[in-house]
Parts: sequence; structure tokens; C-alpha cells
Amino acid sequence: MGIGRPLATSNKGTISGDVVTKTTSDMTLYVRTDGDDSNDGLTESTALATIQEAVDRVPKFVEHNVTIDIGEGSFKGAQIANFVFGKAKTFSSQEHIKFTIEGKLGNPSLSTGSVSGVATSGDQISLTDSSQDWTTNELRGMFCKIGEDYRLIRENTATTLTFGAKFSTSTSGKDYEVFEPKTTINDFVSADNNWWDAGLNIQGLVSNDWHTGRLYIRNLKTDGSDSVIWPIGINITGANSYLEIQRVQLVKGQVGVWVDSAWSVHLYEGYMAENNSAGVFLYMTVGTWLTASRIGAYNNKDGLYCHANANTGDIDGFFDSNTRYGVYAFGSPAEIDFETDLYIKGNGSHGIKLENVSFLDLDNAIIEDNGGYGIYIDENASGNRVIRTFANLAGNITIQNNTLGGIIAKNHSVVALTNCTGSGNGGYGLELQTKSYATITSQTSVTGDSGDLTIDDGKTVLSYSSDFANNGDTVTNLYNGCRIERRD
Repeated sequence: MGIGRPLATSNKGTISGDVVTKTTSDMTLYVRTDGDDSNDGLTESTALATIQEAVDRVPKFVEHNVTIDIGEGSFKGAQIANFVFGKAKTFSSQEHIKFTIEGKLGNPSLSTGSVSGVATSGDQISLTDSSQDWTTNELRGMFCKIGEDYRLIRENTATTLTFGAKFSTSTSGKDYEVFEPKTTINDFVSADNNWWDAGLNIQGLVSNDWHTGRLYIRNLKTDGSDSVIWPIGINITGANSYLEIQRVQLVKGQVGVWVDSAWSVHLYEGYMAENNSAGVFLYMTVGTWLTASRIGAYNNKDGLYCHANANTGDIDGFFDSNTRYGVYAFGSPAEIDFETDLYIKGNGSHGIKLENVSFLDLDNAIIEDNGGYGIYIDENASGNRVIRTFANLAGNITIQNNTLGGIIAKNHSVVALTNCTGSGNGGYGLELQTKSYATITSQTSVTGDSGDLTIDDGKTVLSYSSDFANNGDTVTNLYNGCRIERRD
């Protein structure tokens, strides 16, 4: 079973006297709805009944690969706390200790249409099967598999699936299959002095060496509908180990994923929906870091909320129909980095709102149909703060059909727009207020119903074609200190 023995007789990873149990070999524990926590958990036929019992069977010092294999059905959540990952002698410098908590994927039951087929046409971001008759958007938040790759489904029509991120090649002519998690955590556990409940409460993970230990969470759904105290799908607090969360649906809580004081969290194919506060919430402690790829946040209050010192790297996916903001970042020195395939649509207020954020890097995005501005930037500094909000909008960015305007930058903010285009915005394509500064290029053409650009609350409407016809053309408002400069 791979469990070292403490001084006192026990089959669990406990502390007895001054001796702590540790793994002695790889181990797998099984959890099933028809299991029994008095079983040994070593086979499917002798499975345990609860995830918590399986976690408690794992020694606190983990030096070998550990897998908790959870079957289909509904389960109570678990505390995953105070594990130490130490490098085993059998591991090379390129290998890692893997602690995996894994549920099951299966095909969904659909009202109409089938779960598999061959694409009659398609591209990297969508797939069409003319033989299907799917119910519109019934497949949203599920996973489409082509070959060995999965992509989150952003929306669907009767015959077409649109994904939150691109496949590496065209989907046309490819076999495909649709999956969803069949393992559900819907009975949450108390966390942090009963301030909130969590489906999985992950705390106090330590790696003895750089990236030595890795915790993987895969193929799970959390449903906070029945939780009483501020439910969080997956809560991660105080972890200096690598964490990877993949192919999860985190729905109907307060927050889908909460990350605080965790230096390396990676979220892949995660779908966060109908959470009352945020799909993903990054909290204020220095060192909090998240990368997220191929994710989706739908109909939460905010899709992604970054507070204070939280930082992100390489985020892509969709932030759609959230009741307030698609992305909200507040407080320096937060740094927000978005990569390719970013789609921000139909959010109740601004697509992206930044307040006192040090840096935004945005590449290859579509920001459209939001109820406020496409991008709202406000330095809003108090005291002697010297760090300005800087937004680098490079790559191919489309900002269109946003109700109040394309981009607004206030209070000493700095914006660099390269290949940014888009029309149909209310107000202006770009608006500056109070000592803000922007650079544009010959490829910049974000426009609004009231005009292209303004730096004086609309008293003067500027034009890309006439006011910035040549490289180096600059317009400055001496009264409020705003300036726009063309820099090719």
C-alpha cells in the first residue's frame, strides 16, 4: 500500500510522537458510491466510500506517486491539507512526484442530437456536423475530444460547436466525441473556521525542492447549490507546490476557484458558471500566481477577479455573459497577462475593468457586446503612488459593439494600442481623461458612434485619418494633461 508505519499502530498517514509516516512506494486508492470506509481501498471491489477517507490514508510525507481514483456519482468534499512533497531517491531531476485526485468523464445525456460523429466542415475554433440536431447551447461547458485533445465548448447551434480556444489543426473531417464529468462533489466541507464551505479545500502544501511535488485535480464537477456557508468549488490557500486543475465544472457556488498564497496554479479546460461572486478569484497575498488555458467563465458575477498582489500568466478562453465584469482586476502591483484566443462577450458592465493595476498584456482578443466599455482603465491613485497602470494591447484585438465605448483610460493611465480595430461602440473608440496617455499606430481603428477619439470629454472629436495621418502626430490637451501620439 506504500504507507510507512508510525510508532503507534495505524493505517493512516498520521503523526505519532516524533515520527511522521511517509510513502514507501506508489499507491492508488479507490473511492466508489457503494464503497465502505472500513475497506482497504486498494481495489475497485474494496473501495472506500468517501474522498476524505482516501486522503486521510495518504501519509503526510509523499515521496512516491499517489492516485485517488473516484468513480461516477455524487460525493462529499474533502480537506487536502499539510502534505509535504519530498523527492524520492528513484526520481530523476526531470521527474516529479504526482498526487492525483481524479474523477470520471462520460458522455452526457442530450435532449437532441448525439455525442459523437464526424465533422462535415470546420476550422480550428469550430466544428460543424450537418447530421446533428443539437439543442442550442445545451452543450455549453462540456468538453469536445478530437484525438487526444479536449476543448471546452463555448456555445452550440443545432449543427455547430464553437470552442473557447482553438485546436491545433482544423476540425474538418475529424472524429469527435463530447464528454462531461460524471463525478460530482455536491456536499461541501467547512473550511477556514467555518467562514466558507469548499468542495475541495487545499491548504498547506509544501515541496521540499523546486517543482518536486505536483497535485493534479481532474475530471470533477462541484455543485454548491445546497451549501449554506459561502460555497467555493475548489479553495487553494497556502500552497508552494505546483497545482494543476483540468477538465472541471465548478458551478452554483460563490466562487468556482479561489486562489490565495499559492505560487503555481494551472487551470486547464475549467468551466466556472453561475457562481454568485466570481468564476475565478485571485486574492491579495504576494506570490499568488495563476495560469489558465482553454477556460470558460459564464454567468457568474465576475468571470475573473484579481485582487491586489495577485498575478496571472498566459490566460486564454472565454468570459461570457457574466452579470458584472468579464475580468476585474483591482490593486497594485497586480499583473494580468492574456494570451491568444481570448473572447469577452455580453457581460453586464465592462468587458475588462482595471483599477490601480500595474500591467495588462493583451494579445489576440475579441471584446464585444458588453454593457459598459470594452476596456475600462482607472489608475485612481491615492497618496504618493508612483506606479501607473500600463496596458499593452498588441496582436489582433477587436473591440466592438460595447454600449458605452471601446476603451476609456483615466487618471494617469498609459495605453499602447497596436493592431486594435472595431466599430459599433457607443461613445468613442478611445477616450482619455485626467493626465492619461496613449500611443496608436497606423493599424489602430477602434471607433465609436460619437467618433474615433477624444481627450476632453467629447468637446473635441479626433480622427485617426486626419489628426493622426502621419507617424509622430501628437495631440495634447494642456488643461487635463492627456495626450495621444501615433508611434508606428
